[in-house]
Amino acid sequence: MNKVWPYSNPTETYEYYDFPFCKPKTVMPHFMTLGQVLRGDRLVNSLYPMHMKRQVPRTVICQRPMSEMDILKFKSAIDQNYMFELFVGELPIDRPFGVKSSMGVEDAEAPERYFLVNYLDFIIGYNEREVVSANVTRELNPEHLVDITEWKENMVVQFSYSVHWTPLPHIPPSQALELQLKSTMPHGHSNMDIHWLAIINSFVLMLLILSLFLLIIIRVVRSDLSRYLQIPDEELNAVEEETGWKLLHADVFRAPKHRLFFCSAVGAGAQLTSMMFMVVLVGCIGTYYQRGAVASAAVISYMVTALLGGFVSANLYQKLGGEKWAWNIFITALCFMGPAFLIWSFLNTVAIFYGSTAAFPFPTILLMFAMWACVTFPLTVLGGIIGRHRSIKQAQAEGSPFPCKTNKLAREIPACRWYQSPITQMFASGFLPFSAIYIELHYIFNSVWGPRIYFLYGILLLAFTMLLLVAGTVTVLFTYFHLNAEDHRWWWRAFCSGVAVSVFFYLYCIYFFLQTGMTGFLQCSFFFLYSLLAAHGIALTLGCVSFYCTYFFVIYIYSRIKAAATRALISQQICVLHGACREDPRTCPHQASTSSTTVVMAVERLTHNVLRCVVDALKSAQLSQAKAAPAAVLLFEPCHSLIQEHGAFAAATDRRRRLSFTAPHWRRLARLWAALDAVHRLNKAERTCTQRELFYRAISDCRELFGSQSVMDRALRDAVGALQVGRPHLGILTAEKGLLAGDIAFKDPSAFASLAAQGSSGTSISESMLKDDNNIQIGEKAKVVLVVEKDTIFQHLLHSRLLAALPMILVTGRGYPDLLTRRFLQKLHRIAPHLLQLYLGDFDPDGVAIYLLYRTSCEQLRWLGLHSDDVKKLPVEAGVSLSKRDHTLQASLLRREEVRRNPLLTDEIRSMTRKFELEALHAAYADEGMALKFIPDKIKASSWI
Repeated sequence: MNKVWPYSNPTETYEYYDFPFCKPKTVMPHFMTLGQVLRGDRLVNSLYPMHMKRQVPRTVICQRPMSEMDILKFKSAIDQNYMFELFVGELPIDRPFGVKSSMGVEDAEAPERYFLVNYLDFIIGYNEREVVSANVTRELNPEHLVDITEWKENMVVQFSYSVHWTPLPHIPPSQALELQLKSTMPHGHSNMDIHWLAIINSFVLMLLILSLFLLIIIRVVRSDLSRYLQIPDEELNAVEEETGWKLLHADVFRAPKHRLFFCSAVGAGAQLTSMMFMVVLVGCIGTYYQRGAVASAAVISYMVTALLGGFVSANLYQKLGGEKWAWNIFITALCFMGPAFLIWSFLNTVAIFYGSTAAFPFPTILLMFAMWACVTFPLTVLGGIIGRHRSIKQAQAEGSPFPCKTNKLAREIPACRWYQSPITQMFASGFLPFSAIYIELHYIFNSVWGPRIYFLYGILLLAFTMLLLVAGTVTVLFTYFHLNAEDHRWWWRAFCSGVAVSVFFYLYCIYFFLQTGMTGFLQCSFFFLYSLLAAHGIALTLGCVSFYCTYFFVIYIYSRIKAAATRALISQQICVLHGACREDPRTCPHQASTSSTTVVMAVERLTHNVLRCVVDALKSAQLSQAKAAPAAVLLFEPCHSLIQEHGAFAAATDRRRRLSFTAPHWRRLARLWAALDAVHRLNKAERTCTQRELFYRAISDCRELFGSQSVMDRALRDAVGALQVGRPHLGILTAEKGLLAGDIAFKDPSAFASLAAQGSSGTSISESMLKDDNNIQIGEKAKVVLVVEKDTIFQHLLHSRLLAALPMILVTGRGYPDLLTRRFLQKLHRIAPHLLQLYLGDFDPDGVAIYLLYRTSCEQLRWLGLHSDDVKKLPVEAGVSLSKRDHTLQASLLRREEVRRNPLLTDEIRSMTRKFELEALHAAYADEGMALKFIPDKIKASSWI
């Protein structure tokens, strides 16, 4: 015997002998699997003895005296359609307690009478010595029932049974359980037309979405395809519309808010996704006909896949620059199990209160906790450690994991239209995937919340796969639309697009509940809370899949964007390789075509020399000269040439290095040659490009060499050192980053124009400002050049009355300065040496590092603040504790030679126990106090280092 339950409340299970049936003197529990215990089974012995092939006529097993309370208990159970379950061998049988009927009542208006089933007529099928079928006669005639409508004194109910054995040689024992279960299915599992209709519906929906997705992909990479389709640039520019997503390359890979919880949720979702695939695949191979087999497989799969969950979470968290990796792993382990434990604790308490078998036994609770503490959690930690170290090694080998660098300040997000709002995306990205599975979901619910077993796992695998495909592609489409709207906040939005499906899932749970007859607090709490836990698991699963589909899509398109090529002519002369003319490029009359031709000749000459070195190396190897030095490329590593105004080399200060043709340098040499090839083709076509565009050109040909922009930057530095040619003369233009404003004007083709009047946010520092000394005019009242670290403070000073009260020139590199900003400051000092150049930055190691970077090309720059004396006037709460990275950078700064030579600067760096940003100073000074009091007072007091 097993358990009993109301037909409408399948979770509200009780032990069979909790009701006044005949029971043996000693109730012996049988062995049960973990899954059987979890689903509420309680197998015990019965009073129905059976022997192989021995026919048993109707035999009375006991006569049970019934009290009035016993009869009322049976009548209440019959009112609620209670069922009981028993097993003959491994074959389950379930039957009702009894029926309400007007059988034997002549008066039509008389109430129905209660009949209890007290006679079980077993029909057992066998094949040789194996039981292959078991059934109890479903025909309930008067000989199977006893009337218990009215209780009488000394009432006794007689329970009996009979056994009839039938040979069934056509049923193999291996298929006995499967046929037994299929014969009792109450709904149309055998009607496969409905299931295939659901699959076709999902497939058509998936094709429509994938078609739209492929159209967008073709549109995005059309410029790449043009190389193979040979579409002219003029036609390409005419048909390809400029999109807004290209403008977000410096913000699209900005780490999301709450990245610790984000990565933990993605890791937990990866674990649940792999667990679901394992459970469904095992069901396809060998269907779970044993009771509780699905629950057992799910528990084991969840434990095993914990390694993957920890790996994914920690790997992503390290890529996003997270530092609390231990907390990340711990939260990953609790992301699903934490809510599951809280829900189970409440439901288990309710089940104990009701005396239901749905409550876990204490040994099972200890076993589950030990499995999580000794297997799941350690595997999560191990996977996290492996994922973190793998991400660190990839960063050391390839640099940044993302194709684009991220600006320090986030880009302003424009207002979106109603159809671009997150609510609209959540609705569409939730409804479309859900519509692909809702038909199959009906059968799953009938199996989960009923006594039957679901076995169409092949259909379920197809439905689940298409659900993931539809969810992923819909999320990618909406992410593309939002990137086009210049909204770079896609991380959480992509994850929440998968979460939206779980909202529709839970709404369907409510709809399904209303279609059933479930009643009572126990059943309702189990249904709604376990459905909520299932929705949470679906949210993590589809959130992870949607995020990674979007993640790879974003990396794909931003790895292939084609920056707009600059058509400006080059008017500077190139330094020729190996003793060529080194005259001042400003006075050289050669045109851009001559420079390009010279670069082509320089590259070809260097290639010829390298090939000669390779031949010499082979000859040396053949002669077995053990101590012969390997062939090498001689690299010049200029101390300042890359940041000089015209890129001139200084042979007296430049360092030299041999890049030998040996195994440790093969990959670096390959990157050098790929960069030289790109520069060679660029100059041969007499064209120019940005450094970013050169990177995208290179990865289209040799992606395995250039994993990130930083790798290309190093290869270009090697190319400059090998050719002894400044980067501006190679045809590589620097992207505009710095801003300029104040009492200064530049010469356009018609007349002088004030830079401050060019826009409310300043004017970008461009290459055109460095071409001629006569195109810049500085106001007579300007005495100071103030270099501001951050764009936010630059904008505040620009919109304040600082420029009116103290005429000056404002410059910002917006964080770590680019080459153009430093070259502009150097040129400004050369044409106007009377201007005092001062730097205003944060009181933290990064602020000092930025100042020292400016000083590499602008030795005249002085540090105006923030100093330790300045931050003492600020409240302590305005400061932030130094991070681990800050401490590392601080120690690195103290080891630098230029810092050691400056005692004041050394003392300032050592006093940085907390970091104070310029925004804290701005907040401390009311209104324009920072612009009208702090800065002028510091300049008048000559308070700089």
